Amino acid sequence: MPTEPSISRDRVFRFGPFELSEREGELRKGGVRIKLQEQPFRVLVELVANPGNLVSREDLHKKLWPADTFVDFDVGLNSAIRKLRQALNDDAENPRYIETLAKRGYRFMAPVDKAAMDPLQGPRAVAERASSVDSSAGTNGPHAGLINATPIASKRRVWIAAAVVVVAMAAGLLIFWRTRPPAVPIVEAVTELTDDGEPKP
Repeated sequence: MPTEPSISRDRVFRFGPFELSEREGELRKGGVRIKLQEQPFRVLVELVANPGNLVSREDLHKKLWPADTFVDFDVGLNSAIRKLRQALNDDAENPRYIETLAKRGYRFMAPVDKAAMDPLQGPRAVAERASSVDSSAGTNGPHAGLINATPIASKRRVWIAAAVVVVAMAAGLLIFWRTRPPAVPIVEAVTELTDDGEPKP
């Protein structure tokens, strides 16, 4: 889990099939957690928080490697970037996510969608919703999950509409039967005859 100040934030970053949650300290791909050590995770947070911009080695040193540590910074940072590329299945020669700017720093290349974490459901549910939408959209683009509504929501709307129609029809029939005029009884005329076959006056 990342240490302060990252853990105090609730930011969630989405890029491609990945989702990065600061509070949970997790990187997920299609809802599946990818194991990532603390230092590579913190480097990734700094990169995705500044997409398209140069994040210098000096900035990473100041923010993520305290001055009183005895760790070799260059070795530690290079190792963190290597582990990030493995986790993201990225290639240093043809990067899709992390571009190296020699002796200067790194740039995160993919579009990033920032969102606040859902406090009730957490990042896992958000990732599963995004994954289901991506598959229904039939595309692997970075914003594929934002294009169409989920199939479950569409089916639910159809069922609700059908139920409303049925209830309306039943109410209409009930009103019709209650308000129609009562049937008038048919009275048959009976003619009484006299003994000689003539009708009685």
